[in-house]
Amino acid sequence: MSHLERAREEIRRATDRADGEVQEQLYSVDEGLGELTDGDKTGSGEPEDEADRFNELEEKLRGLMDESEGELEESLRNARDELDAYRRDEDMA
Repeated sequence: MSHLERAREEIRRATDRADGEVQEQLYSVDEGLGELTDGDKTGSGEPEDEADRFNELEEKLRGLMDESEGELEESLRNARDELDAYRRDEDMA
């Protein structure tokens, strides 16, 4: 299982624990990661576009972490850690 797939799994766990607007935003993050993992990318498919999209999703996830606590925050932190590992592996620093 890839880092992105593990991140999506953690985001789905967090989505199950969330409600309202946070849940909707998590659906959006999961959908965006799905575009990256499933090859159904938005934009031109260029590496720069993929990196920009990845950065947007990561920023949204960090914002949600700031608003969360408990098990929800833990799942989001685990997802963030997987995204960080993906960034390192893909040399997207």
